Amino acid sequence: MSKVLEQKQQRLKQKDLVFRVLRMFSEELERIHASSIWDIEISSTQIIENLKRQCDIDYKTEYWLWTQLKRYEEDTNIKLFTKINTSEGTFAIRLAFPYKDFHQKKHLYISEKLMVANAVFDELVEYGKSVESHQPIRIFLGAGGLCNHIASIFVEHSQELPFSLEVYSHNLGVIEQLSKDIPNLKVLVPGGSVDPTTYTILSDTTSDFADVIFDYIIQGTSFVYKGRLFIESEHEFNRKSAIAHMQCAKRILTLSMHEFIEDESIISRLRSYASLTDYDQLIVPRFSTTKEMQTPCQKAFAAYKSKLEPLVLNWSYEIYRIPHS
Repeated sequence: MSKVLEQKQQRLKQKDLVFRVLRMFSEELERIHASSIWDIEISSTQIIENLKRQCDIDYKTEYWLWTQLKRYEEDTNIKLFTKINTSEGTFAIRLAFPYKDFHQKKHLYISEKLMVANAVFDELVEYGKSVESHQPIRIFLGAGGLCNHIASIFVEHSQELPFSLEVYSHNLGVIEQLSKDIPNLKVLVPGGSVDPTTYTILSDTTSDFADVIFDYIIQGTSFVYKGRLFIESEHEFNRKSAIAHMQCAKRILTLSMHEFIEDESIISRLRSYASLTDYDQLIVPRFSTTKEMQTPCQKAFAAYKSKLEPLVLNWSYEIYRIPHS
């Protein structure tokens, strides 16, 4: 009787390799308490050692590692990494700065975004228990990668929805995911042209949906500083401000936590389009770190917690009510 030996995986697929390397930046941010993820450099030696330990895959040369990362960037036309050569003949990697493009941002903080996306789904399921079965729940999903993850959770758990769902969005990532034959789920979109940077449809969104009274408006943002919200894109600036004030029963701000900053220079050239108090609820991932081990963004968020009312403290996410007074 012959034995079939399972061949050991020699290397990761490019997409999986990129995810692993980006995850290392998030882990390093928490480990060394850097002021920003953009300040972090990870040596090629450290990356190879981590891949060996975490995946049992041994990249023999630094050259092969960088080649795979560059091929992913070339295939997707997305700049993610910057290579820094060292005097020892090896190299280190930094994240390319800035990440303004939707396709860049969607690669960061994936674990945290999935925690928040699941929180939104749990919130909807709970709300759906009070809604008559024939009545659809109407949701507006805003721009950004986090809302894209929320859409993916809707698709993944569509069979579990005890109600019909109408999702309105100008986010092309959301539209792509929901434009399938999904039971009890309908997606509605505005007309207009495409903005490749934010990956959204440019239109007067508020006019397109002026007659709709939403059960939920769900948005993210780029930065939170002293209770004010900021976004890099001028195109998105006016729409986010208008969307935050559309007719709605409940407005939810969804954040991966890294949006909270204390360094004013980061937003010195940006205008604030809204404030935290324009929203009814805040959803963030939950971290089990002690006060001494908090990252700068966690410390920045801690300054707001005394002003927020906790509604749900799950093992992976936290939901707060935002007082308006």
